[in-house]
Amino acid sequence: MTNPYDPPNDDLTDRTNAAPNHRQPLANYIIGFRNGALWSLIVAIPTVFAIFGEYAIGCSMKFNPVTQTSTRVDLTMSDVWYCTIAAIITTATAVTLPCAFVAGFVNLTRARKHSVDLNPS
Repeated sequence: MTNPYDPPNDDLTDRTNAAPNHRQPLANYIIGFRNGALWSLIVAIPTVFAIFGEYAIGCSMKFNPVTQTSTRVDLTMSDVWYCTIAAIITTATAVTLPCAFVAGFVNLTRARKHSVDLNPS
């Protein structure tokens, strides 16, 4: 057992056996993924409402093939749930996940650049 308060030794074996001073790559990626997902909520929350409106327009218009007209009907509760779930899934796959994946890889690259020893002596 070594004393952690001893000054560092200039022996080469101490430098090669030393623990690296950085996290595991997966941990760095997860941190970036989490940050990207949280930052994407700034865009995702208004997007959910906009996409809900788009789906609601389609659900509330019923086409009558006899008269070749479409009439507006009230949304049922199942239509509202369908539009809500469809909007959330669309926003998650089109906004949140891509932003989170990119932020994860950016954080992973940043961690690798910071862990490189620029002055190996």
